[in-house]
Amino acid sequence: MSNWAVETFIDQDNEEHRHIIDFTISSEPDGFRHVQGLDPEQLGVYDGWEFGVYPEQRWCQYRAHGIVIDDVFYIIWLDQEHRLFP
Repeated sequence: MSNWAVETFIDQDNEEHRHIIDFTISSEPDGFRHVQGLDPEQLGVYDGWEFGVYPEQRWCQYRAHGIVIDDVFYIIWLDQEHRLFP
């Protein structure tokens, strides 16, 4: 993914578990707003994203959660046990 264009990355793909996060149905309904050191006003304009760290495994539990700003994905959480959507 590191060599992809942003347009390729934001083409949501369920097989790779790459999609926008709907925090309202997650274990963190406030999303990234409570993360210490991050400005909640600035984060409010960006969609939260997740992708499977090992997408080739059918039921990949490892997820990276973050935001895309310009052409960079900023990881905010690594979710080894997929607790965002238990």
